[in-house]
Amino acid sequence: REASHFNAPRLALLDGDAMPIPVKLDILAITSTAKVVDYEIETERYNKSAKRASLPQFATMMADDSTLLSDVSELDTVPPQSQTLTEQRLKYWFRLADPQTRHHFLQWAEKQPPS
Repeated sequence: REASHFNAPRLALLDGDAMPIPVKLDILAITSTAKVVDYEIETERYNKSAKRASLPQFATMMADDSTLLSDVSELDTVPPQSQTLTEQRLKYWFRLADPQTRHHFLQWAEKQPPS
């Protein structure tokens, strides 16, 4: 009996009013033989496992970003040395804009004071 009390963790998580917050404890079993353990990945694996203290809502769900990677980006082309990154991005978004948006943007740009 005393041995089980000795082995049982004694920790309390308290809120701002020093009231205990209920917690579930479990052991994060690391099965990796790597020299460096990636605790983020191990915690994610645990949270997906539906074990005693797992929190599936905190398991990272990978989004399908293949459509984001399939289009040409403004950063895919190498700019001439004279172009700044800002200028390159402005040109990219300007080319994507519809004619009305381009017109409004140009009107706005003409009204801006020179820098």
